[in-house]
Amino acid sequence: MKHAIVYLLCGLPGSGKTTYAKNIVNEQGALSLSIDDEMINRYGVAGRDYPIEKRNEYKASVMKIIKSEIVKNIKNGQSVVLDFAVWKKRDREYFRNLVESNGAEMQLIYLKASRALLLERLNSRAEIEKGKNFIITPDLLDERIAIFEEPNNENEEVISQDQ
Repeated sequence: MKHAIVYLLCGLPGSGKTTYAKNIVNEQGALSLSIDDEMINRYGVAGRDYPIEKRNEYKASVMKIIKSEIVKNIKNGQSVVLDFAVWKKRDREYFRNLVESNGAEMQLIYLKASRALLLERLNSRAEIEKGKNFIITPDLLDERIAIFEEPNNENEEVISQDQ
């Protein structure tokens, strides 16, 4: 049976996680699991299709499904790319334990970007996706930056987006 690898993408909104996930899918044949896509497929867009106050409740429900999908695919030898932020070290440790305890390898990939680049990308995304997705405002980005725990000594690969 093929050895499964789980690619855990880590980074702030606009850092390039989804683009990088698509590259892994195309190059490695991995299955992509995205909490944002699953949230939209099941519930729609926060603030448009459901009250923002319900976001955490819905996200918890979706995470249970995604965790089950991770384990199922690992056991079938299918590599997986996890396309979501994973801002807290304890959450990255949780996923590493889940993956390794089910016999797969985890690769943590940190897509690092400056605030200026993130804002530029988020503004472009907002123009392209008007009404299709949850918009990250500069204030909301700053809130995310404040709670983000940058990976350090977690066997991470760091890919700088500012070049």
